[in-house]
Amino acid sequence: MTGYTDRTELTLLKKGISVLYACALLFFYFGAISTAFCLEVKSTHPRLVDIASLKKTQDKRNLNLLKRKGIYYLPADEEMLIERGNEKTFIRLYSLLYALEGTERYLEKAKRLVEALINAPETKDDQHIRNRLQALSYYYDLCFETLNVDNKRKVEGEILRHIKRLDEYRLLRTDRFAGGHHHYANITALMGSLAVYYEQPSVQETVKLLENNLKQEFQPFYRYLAGEDGGFHMWWEYSRYYILSQLEFCAIWKNATGEDLFKTNKWIDKTFYFLLYGLRDDLTYWATGDNHSWTTKSTDRMAFRKIAAEYDNGYAQYMAIRLARSKWPKSVELFFNLLWEDKSVEAKPIKDLPLVKEFKKVGVYVFREGWKGESVTALFKCTPIYFFNHSHRDANSFEVWYRENLAIDSGYYDEYGSEHWWNYYIRSIAHNTVLIYDPAEEFTVRGRKFSNDGGQRFIEKPQDQPFNVKDLEKDAFRTGETEMLENNDYYTLVSGDATRAYSDNKCELFKRYFLWLKRVRNWKHPVIVVFDRVISTKPEFEKVWMLHTQNKPKIKDNLISVFNKRGKMWCYVIQPHEFEINLAGGKGHEFEADGKNYELCLRRTKRIMERAGSWRIELKEKTPHKETRFLNVLIPTERFSLTAPEVKATEDGVRIENWHVSFSDGVLKVVQG
Repeated sequence: MTGYTDRTELTLLKKGISVLYACALLFFYFGAISTAFCLEVKSTHPRLVDIASLKKTQDKRNLNLLKRKGIYYLPADEEMLIERGNEKTFIRLYSLLYALEGTERYLEKAKRLVEALINAPETKDDQHIRNRLQALSYYYDLCFETLNVDNKRKVEGEILRHIKRLDEYRLLRTDRFAGGHHHYANITALMGSLAVYYEQPSVQETVKLLENNLKQEFQPFYRYLAGEDGGFHMWWEYSRYYILSQLEFCAIWKNATGEDLFKTNKWIDKTFYFLLYGLRDDLTYWATGDNHSWTTKSTDRMAFRKIAAEYDNGYAQYMAIRLARSKWPKSVELFFNLLWEDKSVEAKPIKDLPLVKEFKKVGVYVFREGWKGESVTALFKCTPIYFFNHSHRDANSFEVWYRENLAIDSGYYDEYGSEHWWNYYIRSIAHNTVLIYDPAEEFTVRGRKFSNDGGQRFIEKPQDQPFNVKDLEKDAFRTGETEMLENNDYYTLVSGDATRAYSDNKCELFKRYFLWLKRVRNWKHPVIVVFDRVISTKPEFEKVWMLHTQNKPKIKDNLISVFNKRGKMWCYVIQPHEFEINLAGGKGHEFEADGKNYELCLRRTKRIMERAGSWRIELKEKTPHKETRFLNVLIPTERFSLTAPEVKATEDGVRIENWHVSFSDGVLKVVQG
């Protein structure tokens, strides 16, 4: 009996442990997938906007401006407005005005526009679908109480159909959490799903999926890249849209569920600094990556206002006010001003912020002479992680601005995937970096062969870029390393190692040192020193140091003079000791690579060509060696300045007034005196 009892107890014990283990597995499994299983979505409308609080705190000036837009700006022909792609803006506008004031004319205008939208033909463009879905979601949610049963069912059906369209494009059930189309689609589908959450219970499973995507995939991906500094991988043109979308997602989620994602995503606050340091004194952005426009937009002002409100960020408030003074607000901005602006946040002048800023995770360094008035500004970039979409092959590149663009990112974003885009604009030859020419190298992407510009490689294995946080850690996508070696009151020295950005068949080493001398005797501006060590696998592989300019530079001996309107920059060539300078560009040769000029696929205008640039300096050794060292001194100044600091070559480097810069024993040494 004793043996039998022991075996029975043992069996029961094992069963008990198995049950507990299974329960634990279920707990962790469902907890890891999503918190949406215990999700509490607001049962009443509106869910996307907190109208009750807004009525108490609304800013009368913003409301009156919004009403003026609503009364006077709408064209009589709704179909024409939809053809222009403005339906989202005005349907949101009229729906919000109606929810706030209850005025029937706003409701009627919204209804007419929604009816026209539903009857209008669709395109296959997912952005078009997103715009329509967002308009329908806000209309349904804000005007819910006034819609009859038939109207509700009709709009609900359209919302569900548009969500299905996005899902058919494989934008919702996806393993890709880096690209904008997937990101925007998930947020827009969530808006629609929350709007009809109880009226159409089938979307509740969709909300679980989207919540998991956005909270467990997209946000950790962006958090990783923001790091401690706030960097973003889509550079300045596209980053502002990603950041604004995250702000809208967090705001909608907070109102619909009560969960405050702003508190758990402090990285969003830090992205403000990435946008801020991307601005030069003329309030234009660096041209890094795919770039439609250098100028600030309503997108920036809206993002700054919401960051200021949610994170009590006085610097963001300061910039929102500063940018608003120079621009008349658009309808979309007035809409978000009313929702997001918090005037109780005290503005802090940005003059208190550091003049040198590191964004370590994305390998970007920004250098400023000052915050007030016109100051010399420079950018150094060596992204440690390879990105393809909207990113360029520009590791270890730099740009310089003083009054105007002096050392530029050249080319123009004429069209995604154009011949100009593939063969010149996104390639190393269009940037201020180094080329290593292997005549046998082939640049092939997605089965297509492109120009041999001598530049950095494309990656296609295991895929063409990281899609999630795990991918960000993969060695296959590691193409660069950066380090801030010194940052004191007198100078800042950073380094970038871009060796892995090139094919290992031609490059053994490309390390660049970027030195920012803040104080130089007998001189009023910073001076920049760029030192490169480049080792090729074969001595005959020609190494070329690139400097792109908007206008034709002048060359005399080892001095290159760059001019642009009110700005000027001298470039002193110190090494190699025996060098050749080739001046490339001019009409018909502006975008030349591999013997062919890759012309823009749109009509040239003066504005486009000013941004694209037309000239470049190609510096190389007279006789190629396996290792080449480039040492150049850049001195930005006023256009009509006649004096310059004294620059002299030494046996091991260069002397600039009271500074001696040299390289020995694998170290760049900076000595004052």
